Amino acid sequence: MSTYDPTLVKMVYEFFVGNYCSITSNVFYIYDCLLTLDDEVEFFWKRPFTGATALFLFNRYLALADVLTLFFSWSGQNAWYSDAAAWYNNDRVRICAIDERITLAIVYLQLLPPAVFSCLRAFALSKSWPLAMLVLVLALVPYGVNMADYGYNVTGVPDSIFGCALSDTEPMHISIIFTILSRTCLIVQDAILLIITWARLYRRHVFGGILRRLTFESVLLQDGESMHNWPGLGQLDSHEVSLP
Repeated sequence: MSTYDPTLVKMVYEFFVGNYCSITSNVFYIYDCLLTLDDEVEFFWKRPFTGATALFLFNRYLALADVLTLFFSWSGQNAWYSDAAAWYNNDRVRICAIDERITLAIVYLQLLPPAVFSCLRAFALSKSWPLAMLVLVLALVPYGVNMADYGYNVTGVPDSIFGCALSDTEPMHISIIFTILSRTCLIVQDAILLIITWARLYRRHVFGGILRRLTFESVLLQDGESMHNWPGLGQLDSHEVSLP
């Protein structure tokens, strides 16, 4: 009677459950795209092309590409890396490496729309391009940090259990430095946006003749301004520390 390593069984279980949950959520995303397709055509495709249109479409279809690559990877896991697959070992390694590099690039590209949005928000509130460019540079640091992973031999390794697994040679101390740098820049960026938002709201109340003191809650709730920091929140987990 064969025995199985309990640790391996737990890892496989968590791997498949996590991926099934990801696929389920991605199906809902595709469903939402189909539901709102008519509105997208009406409000974006039929109107003059602007920067806002480019930002919306880039963000929307980049996420859709990420979803499709996930499905592609999972179909590959069942077809390419199984013992019954009709691929030679060198083909498996090559396709797995290409798959992981493309998937990772798409994931990292999703950091760009929030960075651009943060820049536009900073300019809209401060009317200062230098300040907006500073916010943009800080917001782009996570993208640069993550793209630096490609300098450490990012590739894919075929596995009979986990399909195509990501692999790189990035040292642990480099991963920690990259993570600290990414988080610090995002915190500074969010702090700048927060200060700009508060200053803008304060001036608007004073100029409007409202001389009451603003509370923290009223500032966050004013005209939905509580969404000021959503781009940063979406990037907080943009760089993971890979454990050996």
